[in-house]
Amino acid sequence: MFYYQLLKYVHGPLEPLATWVLPALFFLGLLFWPFLDRNPARQPAARPVALASGTAFLLLVFVLLGVSLRDLQSVPRADPAVARGKTLYAQFGCAGCHRIHGGGGAVGPDLSYVGDRRPERKWHLRHFRDPQSVSPGSIMPKFPLTDQQISDLTGYMLTLRRPT
Repeated sequence: MFYYQLLKYVHGPLEPLATWVLPALFFLGLLFWPFLDRNPARQPAARPVALASGTAFLLLVFVLLGVSLRDLQSVPRADPAVARGKTLYAQFGCAGCHRIHGGGGAVGPDLSYVGDRRPERKWHLRHFRDPQSVSPGSIMPKFPLTDQQISDLTGYMLTLRRPT
């Protein structure tokens, strides 16, 4: 992850340098290190060049790893039920009658901010089971939805809110 994070900062003509030259130099350095550092001492404190370069490398790795993990945690997580509800909305052709943010038909009510108008989960669950029982005179047909599909579609509807 640290190397991927490093590659995020390198663009344009420096990309080949970061993707090919830097790794090649690193592994060549590891390969030839015994020939370059001929110090006979065995204690790490007696080998300041090796100790400093190893410490600098590990510091770079851990800083880039920390930045990468921070960025990973900041990615918003999507609820799978909401994604399934959005798929059901498309699958059952709801956009033929309902509009969301300018897309879709105008026969039924605009659902762009239905989560603000109807924030009650129970209302949506009852509505998707039998639209006429909740909204008398509604022309919305009763769809053959399972309980899971109704829950997913309700979850999607409740996310349709004004930005805060």
